Amino acid sequence: MRESLGCGRAVPTVSMFDALKNAVSRKLSQPTRLTAHHLDSPQADFQVDRPELLVRGWLVFNQEPPRQSLQVVLEAGGLRLPLSLQTRADVQATYPAGHCVGFNQLLDLASDFSDAADLQDEKMQIRVSWSGGEFVMPLALEFDDDYQQSNSYFASDLQYSATDVVSHEQIDHWRERGYLLLPKFFSEDEVDRINADIDHAWERRDEYPATVTVDQQIGTAREQRLALKDTDPAVRSSPYKLNDLYQESGAIRDVVLNERLMQVMTPLIGGTPMICNSLSFEYGSQQPHHFDTFYMPPTIRNHMLASWIALEDVHPDAGPLEYFPGSHTIEPYRSRDGSYNLTADQRPDFNTYIARELENENLQQETFCASKGDVFIWHAHLFHGGSRIVDEQRTRKSLVTHYFCREDWSPDQYEEFAPGRCYLKRL
Repeated sequence: MRESLGCGRAVPTVSMFDALKNAVSRKLSQPTRLTAHHLDSPQADFQVDRPELLVRGWLVFNQEPPRQSLQVVLEAGGLRLPLSLQTRADVQATYPAGHCVGFNQLLDLASDFSDAADLQDEKMQIRVSWSGGEFVMPLALEFDDDYQQSNSYFASDLQYSATDVVSHEQIDHWRERGYLLLPKFFSEDEVDRINADIDHAWERRDEYPATVTVDQQIGTAREQRLALKDTDPAVRSSPYKLNDLYQESGAIRDVVLNERLMQVMTPLIGGTPMICNSLSFEYGSQQPHHFDTFYMPPTIRNHMLASWIALEDVHPDAGPLEYFPGSHTIEPYRSRDGSYNLTADQRPDFNTYIARELENENLQQETFCASKGDVFIWHAHLFHGGSRIVDEQRTRKSLVTHYFCREDWSPDQYEEFAPGRCYLKRL
């Protein structure tokens, strides 16, 4: 483009596109520099007393480094363990002129470091490298002598033993199949009180705190979570979840922390069952098959279970519970960051993994059409889900509760309703 100055002479001008291109070119010609970094975990002089190690932190560059060239690797004893990269919007907001990259990896010291020499004698460091640069963060870690023998997120030494309440046959069934069925465990009156409390919650929803929530239109693109007090009661005509009503309902607490039920669950979980959350359903969930640890992994493997209480007789067309007996023995799927959690983008990889494992173990799906008052207890790693609702007019009223082991948490992390009856605090 040329512009006349009115005196017979023309000078070149730069278009907006050219200016932008030149600016980008100048920026790309600048070397990529690391301008800030931080380790959330482990901190310097970190005491390692459990067989897992969380490595999490962030890096800030003056510009975006080429992703194919950026590597963040934990080096220890001749091992090089790549760390999973992620976005860190919280940090990016603090450094608007830079480019933030987070890293996050949960490592099992027994398996991920199995080829390393004694970690007590090894120097650990995080090496960050990119096209044109490199940076090393040393880690000063001190390992307990028995760190590999301690219970952890990845392994536990939990041994199931029979009690006066749980028979040897039930223990064997739990160990081999991953669930227990307690027929007609609760009476009609006990179940009716739960249903009455659910009705009361909807009728007087304005009186309930924001901690009692509703997931509505579950299984659809319109799924959302609202406080019960902000929810239109019309959602009761389609599948939904009413969350954590145990906080306000004495009837639900009396059932899910029932002394007889806790006596059954204690040898299965390895300690005192403590409520993690509760979910009340009036219709089938139709939830895809999953492991509960995808959403709420325990601090110690196997120290988690769930109870499913039938609040009415369940018809086969109402979307009953489906599960794969024995699937709790499959090695749990680990995400790219090393955890049990599963993100949506990794679901295809998981589907391939679990299909292969189910076929290798010849595990077959079963369906649970419960009777009112039945209790179905399952292991946290039992693969299960909700079947498709065939008759949308049919309800499938149920109460699901997930439990952690109280002894795995410090007293400031849980509340007691009464001696021995606890629930996990929410952050």
